[in-house]
Amino acid sequence: MLVFIQNMPESISSKELHQLVDNAMNRSWFPFRRRGSIENLDIFRVQDQDGRTVEHHGLVDIEPDRTALAALKRLNRSVIRGGRVVASPYAVRSVRRDRRGHKPHKEDLSVINRRKSDRRRANLIMDKLADERLALRNRPDGD
Repeated sequence: MLVFIQNMPESISSKELHQLVDNAMNRSWFPFRRRGSIENLDIFRVQDQDGRTVEHHGLVDIEPDRTALAALKRLNRSVIRGGRVVASPYAVRSVRRDRRGHKPHKEDLSVINRRKSDRRRANLIMDKLADERLALRNRPDGD
């Protein structure tokens, strides 16, 4: 399950985010309970074209879903370096799940242009700052 973390501080590293999510994911009264795993971790910087606002967000893939939901509840509204973050499930959008009820045809540019204007903030620049593929790594020390 993908977990989207908003309002992260600018100076957070992927290692710190991994540790934060790992702590939220594995806090349990039952030590014999199966632990979840972080499959992927990304940090994104989102900036408008005018350069006035810069935001940092995280996208974490946690397996299994049950562990991800528990971590999501613990992460939501938690404080990181003096600021509150918001954690929510990430919804992957698909052309097949278009709410407008019809599929845009390649020739129909009006639908494509309307879709661009539907966005609340159309002029965003998005940069990926960190990317960790953790599924294949053996991390015995927890780093």
